[in-house]
Amino acid sequence: MEETTILVRLKPYDRKQGHVLRSYTVHSMRFREKNGWYEVEKEVAELLRGIKQPPIGDRPADSMPDAFDIMTKGQALAHEEEQRKIVEERAFAISPHKMVPSKSAAALAAKADLTTRDLAPDEDPPAAPEPPVYVAQPEPEPEPEPEPEPEPAKARPAQKHGRRK
Repeated sequence: MEETTILVRLKPYDRKQGHVLRSYTVHSMRFREKNGWYEVEKEVAELLRGIKQPPIGDRPADSMPDAFDIMTKGQALAHEEEQRKIVEERAFAISPHKMVPSKSAAALAAKADLTTRDLAPDEDPPAAPEPPVYVAQPEPEPEPEPEPEPEPAKARPAQKHGRRK
């Protein structure tokens, strides 16, 4: 038996995934994201199947995701159960996941102050790097500076005689 009604909903708002539509109107039917699932005829569902989310930023329009989830009632129930499990796996402040360090982490914390005395006798301590060897080089004698050439005399501008203001 083929179902004549299909469940549709606007995908939940998630800007990172490109789901930005909050409402959509087609054939005087208004779909709102906050209201969840709507039961529609198969023809309306096929019409909504081609609707894409609007482009955001530099993303081209042809790469945008579908605007609607379109499923049968059984598929929608399974999808919601799957989403509910994902939310339940996330830890909340009222019941956080308890973290216990592994034995190796505890062992490392106990031996945080490792010294050369802690090394096994068959192990040689790491060798210190050899200091660099510097060889004295005689300084080169400075070259004598050439004597500066005398500058040619400049002509002075003519002075006006008279009183200064």
